[in-house]
Amino acid sequence: MGKDYYSPLNESYGQKYDDSVRIDLLKMLKEAPERALEIGCSWGGTGGFLKRQFKRLYYVGLELNEEAAARAR
Repeated sequence: MGKDYYSPLNESYGQKYDDSVRIDLLKMLKEAPERALEIGCSWGGTGGFLKRQFKRLYYVGLELNEEAAARAR
């Protein structure tokens, strides 16, 4: 991404697009999900974790950044 990249959290591009698992979101789960839609899945860390934990999960991750989407695949 070029110089026009902006993050409201003041994170660098490398910090934003990585494979970190969003533990804060996973803690909100009260039961095993059947389906999950992640908008802005970055490199797919959270989705990968969910798929390993819940074998029957139908997961879809959406990512606008082409490089990050390719890594998530």
